[in-house]
Amino acid sequence: MKRMFFQVAAAMAMAMGASCAFAQTVSVKSPNGANEIRLMTEPTLSYAVYHAGLERVAPTPIALMIEGVGTLGGATTKVLSADTVSMKGKIPSPLYKKAFVDESANRTTVAFEGNWRVVLIARNDGVAYRFETDLPGRIKVQDETAGIVFPDALATVYAGYCRDRGDPLQCSWESIYTTTNAAGVATGGETVYLRCTHDGSHLAMGVVTQIDGATFQVLTLGGILYVGETVYLFHDNEIVDSLT
Repeated sequence: MKRMFFQVAAAMAMAMGASCAFAQTVSVKSPNGANEIRLMTEPTLSYAVYHAGLERVAPTPIALMIEGVGTLGGATTKVLSADTVSMKGKIPSPLYKKAFVDESANRTTVAFEGNWRVVLIARNDGVAYRFETDLPGRIKVQDETAGIVFPDALATVYAGYCRDRGDPLQCSWESIYTTTNAAGVATGGETVYLRCTHDGSHLAMGVVTQIDGATFQVLTLGGILYVGETVYLFHDNEIVDSLT
């Protein structure tokens, strides 16, 4: 099973709420109203994340494939009930930067036909979902559908890449974050700035779309470059500006 967590900040007073049972969209908001996670059953089981009323994660399909049972999720799911409870509490944390971790949250449990559920949790600092089942005995998860769909390909995001592996996303995310845009996250998509070596007048911005050892490809998103030009790449646009 996978728990997805999205760190968000700021606050906006909004009332907490969850849609009634049997609805095709179930929603739960954080105690301060700023963060919201939605679960949709049409056209397929998906989740979406909102902060301060703005869509941060577009509808993204989720599912679990259970050996001998089939798929939990997909296009034929039917909501049986949706129950919301408020939670409060503090966990002492002498080794953390704060004295305690605030457990305040609103939790909605969405039950489906087939003896399984999706639990949505919204806290003041993030949201999450998880699958639960009451299937008898031990179960084996054969596969899972999970991901993040950004609503805007050019939206600024922060990604922590593993630089010493073939797939830069296969890591624990405990690394220095790179500022990039959503279009390039799945391919190591760091935003870079390009300056030609001829006279410096040709400038462009791009995103890394493929990494293969010391070789990588860049998709240009704006600017002027010519075929066959040699260019320098920079991580910081201010460096490029200082050279012009």
